[in-house]
This record gives sequence, C-alpha cells and structure tokens, in this order.
Amino acid sequence: MLYGTRASGKSTRVMRAISVLEESSYVCNYLSFEQIIDYAGGFWNSLGTNISIYKRSSEYLESCTDIKTAEDFLRYFSITGWKEKEKNPDARIILFFDEFDRIYKMDERLRTDFPGILRAIRNNIDSYVIQAIVVIGTFSILHLDSSTQPTSPFNIRDSVRNPNFDLEQVRVLFREFEEENKMKFESGIIEDIFEQTNGYVKMAR
Repeated sequence: MLYGTRASGKSTRVMRAISVLEESSYVCNYLSFEQIIDYAGGFWNSLGTNISIYKRSSEYLESCTDIKTAEDFLRYFSITGWKEKEKNPDARIILFFDEFDRIYKMDERLRTDFPGILRAIRNNIDSYVIQAIVVIGTFSILHLDSSTQPTSPFNIRDSVRNPNFDLEQVRVLFREFEEENKMKFESGIIEDIFEQTNGYVKMAR
C-alpha cells in the first residue's frame, strides 16, 4: 500500500518499482481505478479489460477480457486456472491498482465484494500466481473498510507513505528530462528549484 497526497509522485515511484521488479522476472500490471466502470454489473469485466491492455504484461494477461464476475477473477489468477489455460504456473504476477481511493465512490456492493476478493487471495496466496497486490491512493485507503467487514484486505504495517523527493531524486528527475528533451540545466538551478519546492513533486516537475 502506497499512500500520499495527490500529485506527490506516487505514480512515478510505482513505475520505477515496476521496472526493478521486471528485471527480476516479475510480471507487473498497472491500472488506474479512474478507468474502471463503477457499477456492479460492469465492474469485473471493466477490470479485466483494463488489466488486459497494459502492454508490458499483455503476453500473460490479454485473456483477462474473459473475466465477467468475481469468481472469474479468482479462477483466472489461480494456479489451477493457469494450468487449465496451459500458462506457466510459476509466473509471478504483481498487480498495481492506482487511484484506489476511488473505490469509496463506487457501488456499495462493490465496496464490500472487491476487498473481500482481495482478502481471499491474500489468505490463500499459495493457490494463486499473484504474488502481491499493491494499491496506491490518498491517505483514505489506510481506513478502507466496508459495511460488513471491519478489517482491511491490506496489511497496514506494510503501508508506505510517499514522501517528497530529496535533492538527489530531483537531480535524477532533471537528468531524465535533459536526456529526453536534449536540454541542459545548471546544477545551481536544480538546487534552487529543490530549495523553492522542498522536493514537492508536482512543483519540481
């Protein structure tokens, strides 16, 4: 669980984490809940479709478009389901759900059912190809609950607060910008921007 204020660089850190994990042969999938249909009848199909279109994992997950229900989701990511589809049961999948606080605005039934499905996977993780589910959002995701389940599907002890960038991270950000745009900034300018913004990502970028 990664939480912080909006525009604090959470997505930037997630993308860098994904790159590191992919180097260790994890299959990572990223989607934003802003793209998900929020009524009960269309949620699961919308979720599956959005999982399928992430190009960096489409080789493994393009058939997620078959997901229509919560049961389909569980079956799809189970080791048994992968064997049935003749996929590699040793694949290590990590799902990243950004803007997860949007779930508070969704159908009440979804606010109960979806965390329950994630909880079922967490409690029986050895039966799934999913190794982890990382949710990203504002501070409100720390208190995720539902009308019928008092506990979160996530381990609050494993939550990470997204801090402002330090000076070296701001320098790296500018180096990447320089490389992409064939520009050059004096080190003094970068340090001055850091001092003026205190490493606040939206302003530093």
